This record gives sequence, structure tokens and C-alpha cells, in this order.
Amino acid sequence: MISVIVPVYKVEKYLRQCLDSLAAQTLDDIEIIIVDDGSPDGCPDICDEYVAKDARMKVVHKKNGGLLSARKAGLAASCGDYIGFVDSDDYLEESFLAELSVFEDVDFVISGGRFINKGRNYAPQSISKMKVEDDLPFMDEQLMQIYLRTPWGKLYKNSIIQERNLRFAKMIVGEDIEFNLRYLQFVQILAFLSKSLYMYNDDFNQGRRYRMDSECYKRHLSILF
Repeated sequence: MISVIVPVYKVEKYLRQCLDSLAAQTLDDIEIIIVDDGSPDGCPDICDEYVAKDARMKVVHKKNGGLLSARKAGLAASCGDYIGFVDSDDYLEESFLAELSVFEDVDFVISGGRFINKGRNYAPQSISKMKVEDDLPFMDEQLMQIYLRTPWGKLYKNSIIQERNLRFAKMIVGEDIEFNLRYLQFVQILAFLSKSLYMYNDDFNQGRRYRMDSECYKRHLSILF
């Protein structure tokens, strides 16, 4: 089963589209954990509305603690073998989770995405499954910028997250890259999906855009060694 964690805060304008896309997923064996992080708008009611009509969805209402706190609450409530993260202002193509789940016996699945307003796709060049050894594909700074700077568009093995007690660390910038690199230390089999089925709302800025200079890249990369 795949557990999809959806942190929610002040996204009333976008939330229905996000939850509709999750409800329309062709993969049945999923649970959708919506974490209402004390949103002061109509989001809590929308969350309850969707949970009432879709048995695969459940909601955690909590006091506002920020994005990392919401993700932590979602992880605590998850029961799936794999974990996916979806930002609540984004949405998915209906085959997204089914496509990610085709790989067997993998620890980490990485796919592409589409920047909605820019109309730009990015995705790995080919579908592949590989062993993670010393010569990691992410040694290239550009690849690391593209594929490791966010948690969306990926599947993580829940057992690795729980057994290694991996959580998103509170940082000024770069917590997603650091989480992905720490997770990557324990990955043996990695898969790439050459499709852009995650729709990223680049018009709604929640402070998630982050680019590294060379020194920052080296500092993050030092986690692996």
C-alpha cells in the first residue's frame, strides 16, 4: 500500500483540485492522509467533506506547526509500505501512483513533473532500475538540483524512514534536499520513471523554491560521505 501525505494550510483555492486528483487515482491500494495544519480558512471543512465520501482518505486536524510538523504528523499516521508526498496546491494525473508502483523491490522511485504555469516538463531520460553504489547519479550538481530538491514526485520505503528515524530537519533552506540525501544513504535499489505526471503549481509560492550555489551543493553532498 502507498500512503500519500498531503499537508494543508491556506490553500482553499487549490485544495479541491488536489483532492479530486487523488480521489481519481487508478491505483486502489492507497491511503491518503490529509494533514490540516490549523488552516484558518475553509480548508478544514473541505478536508472533512472529502474524507466523508472517500474511504481511502483520512484527516489529521492539528494546531499550526508549519510544513515540517505537518509532514511529521502524516508520517506518524501512515500505514503504507511506501510513502509519497503531495503539496496541497498541486495535483496529479490519474495514473501517477499506478505508474510509480510498477517497480518491484525498490527503495526509492523518482519521477518527473510539470511546472503548470511555465508549461515546462522535466523527467529522467529513460525508465531504469539500478543499484546504488559508490558512483551515484546525483554527483552531478544539475541532477541534484532537479531531482532531490523536493519530496514530491517520489516514493519512499516507509520501513527505511521509520527504522532510521528519518525526519525533515528544520533549516532556513534546503530541508528537502537534506532529507533526500539522508534517505539515499540507506537506498540499495533506485528507480527512475521517465514521465511527468505530477503537476506543480509554480504560481503559488509557499517558500519552497530553493536553488543551491556551489558551496551549498558541496555542503549537502558531504552528508553522503
